[in-house]
Amino acid sequence: MVAGIEANEANGLRLMHAQESPSGRSKPLAVSAGEASNGAPDFSPCGMIDTFSPSENILIFANPGAFLVTDWRSPCARRWSVSGMLISDGWPKASWALFAKGQRVDAIFIALMAIQWLLIGVFPLRPHCGLWGDPATHITICTVAAGALSFIPNIESFCNFPMLYAAAAWVWWLYLLGSTLLSRTWRLATSRFAAHQQ
Repeated sequence: MVAGIEANEANGLRLMHAQESPSGRSKPLAVSAGEASNGAPDFSPCGMIDTFSPSENILIFANPGAFLVTDWRSPCARRWSVSGMLISDGWPKASWALFAKGQRVDAIFIALMAIQWLLIGVFPLRPHCGLWGDPATHITICTVAAGALSFIPNIESFCNFPMLYAAAAWVWWLYLLGSTLLSRTWRLATSRFAAHQQ
């Protein structure tokens, strides 16, 4: 998973080197506000459909909690997300400062992935149902299968199929989490009510 992040950072570095002019100043990527007011079309990356590579899709579907908090690699990050707080709105021109902020978002994303999987592994929602009764097992197997498929040329797009199953397993995990919390809260409330009545 981390290899996909490193490959994307290398592409970003190549893009910034290609944009630098001989004077060392960066060329702007998008139309500036002054040009847009002079009759040129206003360009917004937020209206575009953003496509992710197969390795990025694997990271997103395998770690939806970390992705939602960080809004990792989104061109128009929500203001409350980590990317929205660290990187300005819209599509700023490429610079070394922006690249450093992107690396901070990547580091936070990796840390949140580790915390997410540690919590899921330490606190299984169905400890008495065996290995196949826990959604984390299905998510892990689908992630490994999708990762293996993403390295095979010409069939790398098939890695989306195991990741769709992993997304369904995440929905299953959220259902189990909600039902477990509700049942424990109900038991605690009824036991306290019974103790109070005596």
